[in-house]
Parts: sequence; C-alpha cells; structure tokens
Amino acid sequence: MVAIQQLSARHHKIVELCLRGWIPKDIAEHLDMSQQQVSIVINSSSFQYQLAERRSKLNDIVDQDIVEQTQKVDDAIAEHTMSAVSRLGLIVTAGKDGDAIRACDSILDRGGHARVQKTESKSVSVTIDASDAKLIAETLEMDK
Repeated sequence: MVAIQQLSARHHKIVELCLRGWIPKDIAEHLDMSQQQVSIVINSSSFQYQLAERRSKLNDIVDQDIVEQTQKVDDAIAEHTMSAVSRLGLIVTAGKDGDAIRACDSILDRGGHARVQKTESKSVSVTIDASDAKLIAETLEMDK
C-alpha cells in the first residue's frame, strides 16, 4: 500500500497510458516529458507494483464481465429453447411443418438438444435423453 501512495498524479497518468498500450515515446510526447524521464518512472519498483495491481484488477473485471455475459447468453438460450420446445409441440399437433420446424430445430440444436427429424409418415421424430425428457415434463407441468 505504501508503494501506491508514493506515485504522483503524473505517475498515475503514466500507469493509465501504459495500461492502454502506449509506448514510452508516445507517453513522453503526450505528457511533455523526455523519453528518459518516462523510462525512469516506468522502471521504478513503485510504478511496477502499481501497474501490476491495476492490471490484476482490470483482468478481474474483464473476467467477471465475461462470466456475466456468458450467463446472460446461456439464460437466453435456455429461455428460447423452452419456447422452441413448446412451439414444436404445437406444430406437431397442428400438423404444420416447413420453416417453423427448421427454426425450432435450429434453436434446439443451439441449446444443445437433440435434432428433430421428419419421417415419411408426416410425423416428427425427436431423440431425447433423460434430462431432455425431464425438462419437457417440467415444461408441460408449468403450462397446466
């Protein structure tokens, strides 16, 4: 913590620019300093400590953002998968096919579920595993 307090406002600006990928020459020109002054600051232990701390915090923020975005995508896929299952059930009972079945098949496929196959008898065959069967049963219970 002592190392962080030793940095001046200008040094903190250099940290910011380093984190953005600026090279010492560009930092020196931007802050109206000599390249040698910038190099001395960058090579100091207190600066290196602060830079490492800031990089670590930024990486944690980016990692957390990736986790949150991935969860949002997974939630959206799960929600639309359930909708596709319901719609597919309506299509099958109504005897409709074509674009709607292909759309549902695509959604189910992206959701990691079994592919839908149309057979010659104008019926639809779906291969499901135990977890898919449980999910469909829960969905049907929710509709009641």
